[in-house]
Amino acid sequence: IYTLSLHDALPISLSLEWYSGTVGFDNCPIEELNLYRQLNATRKVPHFKYARTVHFGSSVTRIESAMFSVNEVLERLVIPGSVSSIGPYAFKNCTNLKTVKFEYGPEKLHIVSDNYDSGLNSFNYTSLDSLYIERNLNITAPESGKSSAISKVKHVVVGDKVTEISEGLFRGSTVLETVYIGKGVEKIGENAFIGCSNLYSVILDCPITTIESDVFS
Repeated sequence: IYTLSLHDALPISLSLEWYSGTVGFDNCPIEELNLYRQLNATRKVPHFKYARTVHFGSSVTRIESAMFSVNEVLERLVIPGSVSSIGPYAFKNCTNLKTVKFEYGPEKLHIVSDNYDSGLNSFNYTSLDSLYIERNLNITAPESGKSSAISKVKHVVVGDKVTEISEGLFRGSTVLETVYIGKGVEKIGENAFIGCSNLYSVILDCPITTIESDVFS
C-alpha cells in the first residue's frame, strides 16, 4: 500500500493486537496518507511510521498519542484548524520533520502532556527548522529545569490571528534563532522564551499589553 485515503465523517478505531504488539497498518509502506475521518487509537504505539505525506481533512479533530512517532521520513506537516488536541508523543522522534504549520482555528489547540512526563510532549526529539503558528496554543508548561515540548526549532513565525503566546512555550530552545510575532498578540506568558541562548532576532509587530515575568531571561 503506497497511498491510503480514509473517507466519511464517522470515526474509525485502530486496535492493538496484544500478542504481536502491532496495529492495523503497522509495517505497511504507506507513503501518502489522507485522513478525512477521525482515527481513534487504543494504545500509545506508532501507527504510520513510513508516511512521507500526511493530509488531515476537516473531520479530524484529534491526533492520538504516538500516532506518527518514530516516523523518520515525514518532513512537512500542516495541522488544520479543525484539530482541537494533539496527544502526547504524537510526533516524537520524527527526526526528519522540518516544517510544521498550525492553521487558524477558532479555539485553542491543546498540546497534551503525559501525566508521567510533564514537559515531554508531542514534538519531542524533532529538529524543526520552521514553525508557523496561526492559532492560540494551550500547552502544559514544563516543570522548572525542563525544556518545552517544542524545544528544537530554529525559526518561529506567529501569525496575526494569535492573541497570546502561552507560558513556557519555547522554554529551553537552545537552537531558536529568530522569532516574528504578528499584529494580534497581546500577551506573552511567563518563561515563554527563557533559556533560548541563541535567540538573536525578535520582531514585535504587535500592541502587547501584558508581558509576564522572565519571558526572555
